[in-house]
Amino acid sequence: MLLKMKKKMLEVFDELEKKKRLLKINGRLWSEWPRHEIYDKCSGVIPSKVYTIWAFSNVWKSKFAYAHTAYFLKQGKKVLFVNLEVVADECLRWIIQAYDWLDFKEYMNWSLTDEKLQQYDNLDIVDDLYKLDDIVKCIEESDADIVFIDFVQNIDAWGWNLYEQSAKIAKTIQQTAIKTKKTIYSLSQLSNSTAKEVQNWMNDLTMLKWWWEYYASSDVIFILSKEDDWMKVKIEKNKFWPKWSNIILCSDLSRNTFTFVKYEDE
Repeated sequence: MLLKMKKKMLEVFDELEKKKRLLKINGRLWSEWPRHEIYDKCSGVIPSKVYTIWAFSNVWKSKFAYAHTAYFLKQGKKVLFVNLEVVADECLRWIIQAYDWLDFKEYMNWSLTDEKLQQYDNLDIVDDLYKLDDIVKCIEESDADIVFIDFVQNIDAWGWNLYEQSAKIAKTIQQTAIKTKKTIYSLSQLSNSTAKEVQNWMNDLTMLKWWWEYYASSDVIFILSKEDDWMKVKIEKNKFWPKWSNIILCSDLSRNTFTFVKYEDE
């Protein structure tokens, strides 16, 4: 038993040394964000961490995730997209439009070639998993670096009530990220009761649509809000750096791209 414990601790020290080398070389633990302006306020995309994207209905949270996916694929990262909201081909279409910067008319003239197919070798999309255990198994068996779950309120989990179900989902996602050493993006809806407060940025601590456990189990939380073609990204929680930074992005929804405009306090 003692030898086993020592071996386990040696593995922990080895992981610590790897992270120290990455910090010395890159100044961060892993990849940049798709927008370096957001990365400036965070500490990169770190394995074993949960990054939660909150928004109430129809605030482009899925498209924001598709744009992230396209960026990560260009970095050579392996991405698993667990979609509980739309079918896989619809998800793929938006990722393609973001990857190649295509509007709908340009997409309709887009044709698949062997070269283009290779661009998506590192992408897996599943749209037929709803039970929490099945999703966890899929993540564990995947060789992906980054996982998106869109969106968590559609996951089926056992519990006596809605709160217990949500708590189980939130904690299991966090545990899965730690166990698999994958980065997990968890997309979640805000409740309608907080929509006005989020829109006006009045809350210090905004409640998710079912509830506190999602907040507690996330390492970084972004809240998305929109006005016309602008998206505001509020860093609601950040274990690694100051929170409550607000980043304004211009949204080109026809091409599913988001361009930095300014920090709100500038």
